[in-house]
Amino acid sequence: MKHKLGLFCLILTMISFAIIVPIYSKWLYLIDLNLYRLDEVAGLSKSVISHNYNVLMQYLLNPFKAKLSMPDFPSSTDGLKHFKDVKLLFQLVQGIFLLTIVPSFFFLRRLKRQNQLWQLVNPMRLMMLLPICLGFLMALGFDTFFTKFHELFFSDSTWIFYPEVDPIILVLPEEYFMHCFILGFVVLELLALYFYWKGKRSL
Repeated sequence: MKHKLGLFCLILTMISFAIIVPIYSKWLYLIDLNLYRLDEVAGLSKSVISHNYNVLMQYLLNPFKAKLSMPDFPSSTDGLKHFKDVKLLFQLVQGIFLLTIVPSFFFLRRLKRQNQLWQLVNPMRLMMLLPICLGFLMALGFDTFFTKFHELFFSDSTWIFYPEVDPIILVLPEEYFMHCFILGFVVLELLALYFYWKGKRSL
């Protein structure tokens, strides 16, 4: 039972970390800002867009920031509702990571001291399949994958943005979210591969 709980914590740590990495990777957004010339799309300078992006992310990631007010992008009631829902998900992911990282550390340390790291081989083999399968589904059609993702995690249709009332969507293209998913899948795959390698090495 103790082993299963430790393994469960480790898996949650891996998944939450793989989600957190793209969330905090502003460099990824800056690449897409230049790649897709979002300044020309929105009619605003790159520095202005970057500042508004910072304001949005500070709201989403800071549990003590209760109000979203982007200086250059007005938001509709539905838009604010969706960002509030996203904020709750982000806080949940960060909370899971903080709650499981310490138990995961002690679980791995116990396995190492007892020469039991080989027990990670089969679980990590399965974990390596997860991002591959999700990546395959995404490759079949990101539009469908993105839609199903939102239908799974959000109970209403406020995630559908219209530029007329929520112009922020002009600088948050679908390609950016696709790149976030790809980065998250890569991080999770690398983590699973690392622990799989540690397990195989202990054998």
